[in-house]
Amino acid sequence: MKYSLLFAFLIAATMAGCGGGGDDSSTNTSTESKTESSTDSDTGGGDDSPDGGDDNTDSGDDIPDDGDDSPDGGDDGTSEHVLDGLYLNDTDLAILLIDSDLPTQSVLFGDYSGSNSALINDSHAISGNTMTTTGAAMSSSGTYSYDASLETTIDATIEGATITSTIDGTGFIYSFNRVQDSAPLGDIVGEHINGDDGSLWTIYSDSTFIVVGGTCTVTGTLERVKYYYIADNVETTNCASDPLNATDYKARVVTVEQFGFKYLLAVFMNDSAVILESTLLQPQ
Repeated sequence: MKYSLLFAFLIAATMAGCGGGGDDSSTNTSTESKTESSTDSDTGGGDDSPDGGDDNTDSGDDIPDDGDDSPDGGDDGTSEHVLDGLYLNDTDLAILLIDSDLPTQSVLFGDYSGSNSALINDSHAISGNTMTTTGAAMSSSGTYSYDASLETTIDATIEGATITSTIDGTGFIYSFNRVQDSAPLGDIVGEHINGDDGSLWTIYSDSTFIVVGGTCTVTGTLERVKYYYIADNVETTNCASDPLNATDYKARVVTVEQFGFKYLLAVFMNDSAVILESTLLQPQ
């Protein structure tokens, strides 16, 4: 359950309540272009790390194993650390993606339920089952900002995770349930339409993809990593705002199911912009 959605200039304050999935079968698109402003933030809360906790789980049995979701039959998506995984809020179409093996950008928070907000960290430290991140690129509804001092705290169990922070003097708390790994490539190959903006996702069996009709035309090649997909050197053209046109975007792409609907959720990011894209996955 979402306890509150307080994202300062990013997300209007809400208490746990309105759902982001419901019976909606379409999702929103948001783009963020860099501004010069950044915020100074303080992180609330004390040391939530468990006493005597082990940074690593003893075996894959501590984390649900959803089988081999990798298209090439390699990594089965399980992780060595309980923090790692894909998480979904139980009311809003909001995700938390954690991969502690990455030295930077190891945490992605994305809310696709209307606010179209994102938070992507710089660095992190782990104590027990608690991760503290430092530095973040943040975006919401066309506004991008970066705060080198912003901290977030993430506490995880095998069932779920909670992220907390203080942004612009306002508390930010979100809780998530752990969900299964992103679908294998074979399940997402095909054409998928975003009913909100009319954009068309086409994913090919060779892992290349193109998004047409959204904020930009986006092209790239997906690569399966653990429980999600990445893409490097993603190219955007014909963007609604010229500064968004670039060839150096990195992508994080996941699939989730909420209230009976399956979604593909993506974030494209570089040093000066963030583009959030999403679509309902159509049966092929």
